[in-house]
Amino acid sequence: MGTTETMPDSLAWPLRPGQPIRVVYPLAVKATEVDPYGWRYSSSRGAWRMHAGQDLVAPAGTPVLAMLPGRVVLVEPIDGYGLTVVLDHGRGWQSLYAHLQSANVRKGDFLTAASTLGLVGQSGRASGPHLHVELRQRQGEQMLALDPTPVLDQATRLTLLAPPPLAEARVIEPAQP
Repeated sequence: MGTTETMPDSLAWPLRPGQPIRVVYPLAVKATEVDPYGWRYSSSRGAWRMHAGQDLVAPAGTPVLAMLPGRVVLVEPIDGYGLTVVLDHGRGWQSLYAHLQSANVRKGDFLTAASTLGLVGQSGRASGPHLHVELRQRQGEQMLALDPTPVLDQATRLTLLAPPPLAEARVIEPAQP
């Protein structure tokens, strides 16, 4: 999915040994449930299949955030995945965000980490609203999905707060002489 092209240095994922990388948790809220990466038996298909990402259950309409800076290389419905956004982070790395209700990015857009790219939905083959997220690495001519669990477990959870309630107005009487 998508191609890897040269990223501006300011947006490329810095893969230097020993250098920490700040990864942003891909939801504006903590997932209420997590469905892990790995092999599973699908009773609806009657077969084993690989779940190539992690499903993060959250209310429909929850903002979906870019885990890393990158360029949008795909925004379209994909069979089973529903509305999907793929970001290319450079140096052979991509992240995929699926089952979106809507996307507010276009192919070619450059995003910073924590940019909102869409909203949690239930598009494609989904039993309820959730975000399906994958981390992919180029190996030869293919993009292979890796277990995102270690990365997501270490991701920074940003606290997106609603504006505080207005303080109750107080009437201040002028001082009496």
